[in-house]
Amino acid sequence: MPLGDLERLKISAILHDIGKLECWANREGWSEHTKYTKQFVKSCFGEELAEDACRHHLGTSYSEAYRPQSLTQQIICLADSIAAGADRREIPSHGPPIP
Repeated sequence: MPLGDLERLKISAILHDIGKLECWANREGWSEHTKYTKQFVKSCFGEELAEDACRHHLGTSYSEAYRPQSLTQQIICLADSIAAGADRREIPSHGPPIP
């Protein structure tokens, strides 16, 4: 059964940073989490949902391939930007990423 727009938004928003677990396990920088998110979500929900989940960053450390294009992706990007300023602690300049 195909997912509606709201269901796609909910699932994509919940899973948009799931790739950070892989970065943490591999001791990689956070900017790699988008590719891991895409791989994970694609394996569970397919390509379309994977695109929505991984395209949520505008920063220069992220590839153009991960910039938001659709309305769903832009909503997740905005929500992620707001949350980043509200609930994340400072990350030290050395050592592995902090989950």
